Amino acid sequence: MATTVSLSTTVDSHTNHADDSQSAKQECVTAPIPETPEQTANIELEKDCEVKADEPVPEEVVSSQSVNFTLDDATKLLLLKQILELPNVIKGLITAEKIVRAKKPFINLGDKTISDIPEELFDFDEVKELHLEDNNIDTIPSSFCSLKNLRILYLHGNKITGLCPEIGDLQQLTSLDLSSNPLSEFPLDIISKLIYLKNLRLYDAGLTAFPVEICRVLKFMEVLGLSSNSISEIPKDVICMQRLRELYLRDNKLTEFPTGLCELQCITILDLEGNSIEMLPKEIRALTSLKNLYVSRNELSTLVGDICSLRQLEVLEVKANKLVDLPENIHEISSLRELNIDDNRIQTLPTKLHRLVSLEVLKMRNNGIRNLPKRISRMKLLSRLDAGGNRLQHLPDNICALSQLRMLMLDDNCLRDIPSYIGHLRNLVLLSVTGNQFDKFPISVCTLESLEHLYLGQDRGKPFKKIPNQIKYLTKLKKLYLDNNDLNVLPDAIKELTELTTLVVSNNRLSALPKAMSALKNLETLCLDNNDLTHLPDDLDRMSKLSELEVANNPWKSPPIQVCEAGLHAILKHIETDKKIKFYATKIQAWWKGTMVRRGLGPYAELSKSKKKGKGKKGKNSAKGKKKGKK
Repeated sequence: MATTVSLSTTVDSHTNHADDSQSAKQECVTAPIPETPEQTANIELEKDCEVKADEPVPEEVVSSQSVNFTLDDATKLLLLKQILELPNVIKGLITAEKIVRAKKPFINLGDKTISDIPEELFDFDEVKELHLEDNNIDTIPSSFCSLKNLRILYLHGNKITGLCPEIGDLQQLTSLDLSSNPLSEFPLDIISKLIYLKNLRLYDAGLTAFPVEICRVLKFMEVLGLSSNSISEIPKDVICMQRLRELYLRDNKLTEFPTGLCELQCITILDLEGNSIEMLPKEIRALTSLKNLYVSRNELSTLVGDICSLRQLEVLEVKANKLVDLPENIHEISSLRELNIDDNRIQTLPTKLHRLVSLEVLKMRNNGIRNLPKRISRMKLLSRLDAGGNRLQHLPDNICALSQLRMLMLDDNCLRDIPSYIGHLRNLVLLSVTGNQFDKFPISVCTLESLEHLYLGQDRGKPFKKIPNQIKYLTKLKKLYLDNNDLNVLPDAIKELTELTTLVVSNNRLSALPKAMSALKNLETLCLDNNDLTHLPDDLDRMSKLSELEVANNPWKSPPIQVCEAGLHAILKHIETDKKIKFYATKIQAWWKGTMVRRGLGPYAELSKSKKKGKGKKGKNSAKGKKKGKK
């Protein structure tokens, strides 16, 4: 008996490479196939590709019927199940030789713990993007030469020690990632044959020298990643790569800025972070197309003024160096959107820094800065300001005019107050003022109606002794940190913060929790450790979303310390059991009291006697009344 059926294979989609992985239209055919268990592979059909038995077969499929295949049908159907990993839904079958001829531009076998590449994979000769990353592959088979249409190949995170020569025959290949493989030696002779290669990543590949040959041969190179190697110098031949747009040399052993790079007119991203560079050359002004410059974690003690000639620069990261100041004309980089000067030795900011009107992110953490720019309000696009770990004593009032500000970090400074008009920051969602010297709680903080994250821990600052009831106005608050203070109680108004997911009150002097704590229905994390608490709320189990509870170092009585040490599950179980005991105890007590009253036992004996006397007198009077009535 034969059955006529239809099939269309489905393949994964990949959002990061949309241009190279647009799914080609699948061919659908019909064919009689014996119904055997081996051939009923679990394959899902795409509705838009199904065809009926009486529909004509496409010409390109008919022409392929004469092709001889080395694999039998059952094996190839199993291939589709294991290699393409289609869902376990059987809607039909088709001859395997038609299936492997269907165009599949994208195949993802990444992170599947495979150690050998299946030879059957190479029958899919139309594949353009192939993912084999993060597996245990140690050998690349020569069959790769059959993938003539392959353009993008990911092999990073494997155990590959060398490439087969046939890889050099993939003339359509434009992107290759060999990062994080224990290559015994750099396969220069093979890679140099890939003359149309545009994207090459060799992160953590054990390189001790820059591969010079690729500079001379791979003239179409646009993105070159050589981070996390041991490269100590860049050859002059790098100027041959005039189409290079992105160069990543992070975490190498460079001691000088390669001046040859300054002749690469097309470069837009240059990453030299994590080296030992002591100075940027004046020639850097020639990089007129540069948009992102990363030179953090080097040995820079100064920035040359020539860097301010980079008018296209949008991102400048120089954190973790030895800078004591910034160029006074840094405001000339008018297109700058992000500036990161964290972890340096800067005490004074340039007087015209406020002229960076395109700036959106300003990070200046862990310096010695005493004052923010006086005209900071002109940075109208600023959305993130991180000035933590400095010596700020006050904030300029006009900081309240930064209407786009969403994140403001001022922790570990010397602030004594917060501007009274800070509530004008209508878009602020995060405020951190931990570790400051406030004389009292900055009440103006409670006017920030859009605030979602508030950090008030004072591990390095002057602790708060009281939280005002006005905190209830922060109705959008999701995370509240009040750790390392001197709080004896929490305000009852905290029950109004119904959106709260995290509450941290560790390291205080709390002896009791508000009765209405159970109103915090969305609470997921509650940290109560290192306080003077003895009782947890009886209705703690009403917080249905609670998943993390820290209760260590408290003199617990209910629940007992042993239960608290066992964790949240044990605590909730104890509360449930305790409630049942109290419920049945109340019922028993009510029953016993009723029994004693009815029987006149114990303290209710006198009450029973008085009731009996009353009933006796009433009975005699009623009897006399009846006799008089009869007379």
